[in-house]
Amino acid sequence: LDPIAARPEPNLRLCVMNVAMSAATAVAHERDGHRDLAAASRATSLRSAALCTALLERDMMAGLAEALRALYEAAAPRDDDLGELGEILGLSSDAAPSHVDEDWAAFLDKWRYGPDQRAAIRRTLYENWAPIVRREVSSVAAAPEDEPE
Repeated sequence: LDPIAARPEPNLRLCVMNVAMSAATAVAHERDGHRDLAAASRATSLRSAALCTALLERDMMAGLAEALRALYEAAAPRDDDLGELGEILGLSSDAAPSHVDEDWAAFLDKWRYGPDQRAAIRRTLYENWAPIVRREVSSVAAAPEDEPE
């Protein structure tokens, strides 16, 4: 952990990207019927999450919690993700954060992650760090009070 923490730039973003990209890639592999590749991507996501958790628990990388939260917010559903059914049902993404980190939004757009992949990223972040991504809480071990979207 020390070598990673010693170089927060670029390692902070790379750690968070590894969690996100492997979660999104697992969805793409599943969609394409490649269960073995999907399982490998999920395993990568778990390893990446374990690394982030270890860094957080030891308070070794300033800004990591904020980056996880910013990515979670950037991956929130957008109005265009809701599609025709959302219009018919009168749904909107009004619950989405008012401010979205432009760098994380650009990252998601660059890789052309669709709604299902963005949902997988949010689910992974929520499952591992609900207290961090949902509200300002300093403890990684706190239990979530509500379910992911």
